[in-house]
Amino acid sequence: MAEVTSATVRMYRIGFGDCFLLSLGYADGPSRHVLIDFGRTRAPKNGPSTEEIATDIARVCGADPVILVATHRHKDHVSGFAGKSWEALAGLNVVFVAQPWTEQPDLPPDALGPLDAGATDDAHRVALRDMSRLAGDLREQARSFRDDLPRTLADEIEFLGDDNLGNAEAVRNLASFGERCGYLKAGDDAAFAPHLPGVTVRVLGPPTIEQWGEIRKKTDTHAEYWHLRAFSTSATRDQGGDLPPLEVRDEAIPVPLHFQWFQRRVRAAAAQEMLGILRSLDKAMNNTSLILVFQVGKHQWLFPGDAQIENWSFALSDPETRAMLERTTFYKVGHHGSLNATPSSLWKSFERRGADEGRLVTALSTLKGVHGSVQRRTEVPRRRLVDALRHESVLHRTDDGRAGLCDEIQLIGGEPG
Repeated sequence: MAEVTSATVRMYRIGFGDCFLLSLGYADGPSRHVLIDFGRTRAPKNGPSTEEIATDIARVCGADPVILVATHRHKDHVSGFAGKSWEALAGLNVVFVAQPWTEQPDLPPDALGPLDAGATDDAHRVALRDMSRLAGDLREQARSFRDDLPRTLADEIEFLGDDNLGNAEAVRNLASFGERCGYLKAGDDAAFAPHLPGVTVRVLGPPTIEQWGEIRKKTDTHAEYWHLRAFSTSATRDQGGDLPPLEVRDEAIPVPLHFQWFQRRVRAAAAQEMLGILRSLDKAMNNTSLILVFQVGKHQWLFPGDAQIENWSFALSDPETRAMLERTTFYKVGHHGSLNATPSSLWKSFERRGADEGRLVTALSTLKGVHGSVQRRTEVPRRRLVDALRHESVLHRTDDGRAGLCDEIQLIGGEPG
């Protein structure tokens, strides 16, 4: 059996997004690399371009076998798989591409799971198919009266609308690997085995609708969230069918002066409704995230993408999985440190949290001031969570003001963290 002798994760300073390169060295044979997400919605000030990051990834990987992982299709996770940065990655020796089952190109819109899972009618796939176009329509409509909106409201609509666009080029590029692509659901652990000798990979999510019907449900409050109230509404519809496009008129219609006060307030109310819809779409897409655990001996590394509570609930409902997660030694903080991606019960269960020796190592890829609101206690990264990470783990974060392309975190073969 192949022996892993070294392991390093590079957390690139990409801004508001994720880009992690896990590199595994072996006693015999070439190293193996796993690129987990590559995208952003906001670049850091004076930070590297995505092309510079891609060039460094290509340098590190050389001719070694590489696995690409796109945990879900939000822009801040896949935009680097397009444009000039994708060109810089063209020489990679890609042996496998892992994506969630919801990204399978030929999956019908009413599927409850992958093509081999006996899918039947359901509105979940319809909602996922439509959300990118709807997000773009809402963003364009809000842009048409942006000057009448509070800046914070307009900025959040712009951010969520942009992040939830289809990212068509990145999706096409990832799908271009054909038979080397795997569209995974919870339990598809064997998918990585041929490509990562000496490593056990557990796929904890996303579940299919048949595995866990709760994945398509939303609630107004939940004890697992990192704040007191979760703002969400249903992202699914009772009936299937395409959404009609939202129309933005090209011509300006004069509004009488005495009516403009009322117009501004109507537009602000409409924008609040749009924001509520976009938040629901955002959470629904986050719940399609792959949740991956890499195991090498006593070492265990958790990469949950942007998975939120409906996705996490499936994994945490199984006692054996909960017991396994307690042994986590490295945690990629979910959703850039947001309020709803790190269940408090999961965090409290980590055995190495607060340990004097062998303390839990955490990695937070984020950028302040991009998403959420301090007033609503939804700021990203969430202060309460960051305090816990700082005091109870060895925390690495991309927005710490340090120079360089990335943080190199030694997991095996050196001083941990």
